Amino acid sequence: MKLRLTTTIIALLLGGLTLHAAQTASQQDAARLSQRQALGLVRTFNTAEAMLKLNGGKYGSLEDLLKVNYMRRSEFAMSDDFAAGVKDYKLSVVVSADGQHYQVSLRPEAGCGYALFSSDAAVIYEGNGLDCAKPAN
Repeated sequence: MKLRLTTTIIALLLGGLTLHAAQTASQQDAARLSQRQALGLVRTFNTAEAMLKLNGGKYGSLEDLLKVNYMRRSEFAMSDDFAAGVKDYKLSVVVSADGQHYQVSLRPEAGCGYALFSSDAAVIYEGNGLDCAKPAN
């Protein structure tokens, strides 16, 4: 009886540790931007810039896009009008002085990883840092 009780307690403790590890991994995943989410964000950004240019005659900063509600402010931890954190990534926008061109990059905050780049040509390029392992899809 004592052996069965000890075995049951050990099994419950191990199950609890496994559940805690699964919850911790899930929380970490929620704090990370997946490749699919990153691509969706850059596509949305390009579309928002195109709408801004169509309606106002020029491209704008990230702050400009947020002001006209083309993108949701809640998704971004703004650094300034042209840069923001998005989960574990950094979004940077450069707009020409005349507002006729822009470039956007979405890259990992730290270390190696999947990065995306685009411009007013609306072609999205993906890249990876030199000497970094290519990420799995």
